[in-house]
Amino acid sequence: MNDTAYVLFDTTGESLHKRGYRKLKTVAPLKENIAASMVILSRWIPQQEVLWDPFCGSGTIPIEAAMVAKNVAPGLNRTFLAEQNGFVSQDLWNKARLEAIERIDYRARFEILASDIDQNAIQIAKENAKNAGLKADIKFFKADARKIKRPAEKGIIITNPPYGERIGNKDIFNLYRDFGECLKDFKNWRFFILSGYEKFEKAFGRKANKNRKLYNGKIKTYLYFYF
Repeated sequence: MNDTAYVLFDTTGESLHKRGYRKLKTVAPLKENIAASMVILSRWIPQQEVLWDPFCGSGTIPIEAAMVAKNVAPGLNRTFLAEQNGFVSQDLWNKARLEAIERIDYRARFEILASDIDQNAIQIAKENAKNAGLKADIKFFKADARKIKRPAEKGIIITNPPYGERIGNKDIFNLYRDFGECLKDFKNWRFFILSGYEKFEKAFGRKANKNRKLYNGKIKTYLYFYF
């Protein structure tokens, strides 16, 4: 246009939120970068707090939390389209990956629990964690989030429960209500819950200390902070 041309060059290929470890998915999985954002916004202290996701689904939040705790670069398990263009030598790509591997903290100490009421989801989450090289760092097990028990004195729950699209508004209200009642026994714990359900706080039984709007794909959600 007017003797000006624009050359658009795709350096990435698949979207950057894709880490390369999630070969299997549950229905409506949480984007990896959103899960990582939730962990970072929570200011989790791995050495002092147990982290638990009681609606773990395909395991995205626990896996991203383990990556944060061990300082694993999010692009380490994937390739980028720019690797094929020849503008940057393969030696530099290999050097960058080696540097990222050297920065991994293999001595990091933390405890991450990941549970779900669906045994099939647990199997998928385990496989994804294995692909990420983090299966040994996360304890996966089947459990009903409405009946969980506090496993430690201090901890943090970071989770993305169902929003209601598939199970109905009445059932989702009851789910959040029962989950909120269950968490009343979690003294000295902090909660960070992502939901697209508009009546979340009413159903959960308490108002959040603060919230933050996040888009999970095209779905407007809020991350509710309970300190």
